[in-house]
Amino acid sequence: MHAAIERRCAEVGLPAVGLWAQVPHYASAMPYPAATLALIQTLERVGGLRFSLGELPEEATATRTRLDELVADSPDHLELVRQLELQLDAHDADDGLRSVSGDELAAELERFLREQGPG
Repeated sequence: MHAAIERRCAEVGLPAVGLWAQVPHYASAMPYPAATLALIQTLERVGGLRFSLGELPEEATATRTRLDELVADSPDHLELVRQLELQLDAHDADDGLRSVSGDELAAELERFLREQGPG
């Protein structure tokens, strides 16, 4: 849906950008403050905005620590995470993908938008 909105915005000359955050699959059914924090920080950077983060950074760290401890206490979970990481590494190698930083992504997006010119 967001792609359709972004496309229509481009058609009428309205700048638009979609933001997303990665959430580990094993945390997708629970609140994951690190994703919220990443989205807010990216929105601040892209939009030149400032938001009060309140307890969010601490909640993100606490959730990550709790998940790490839960996984570390279970040999089955450790093996599952190891297998998933191997699959991701293999997938990235097969696709020739590389990790990019948020700054690199934002710079590329800004370049793309400049090249689009007015509506």
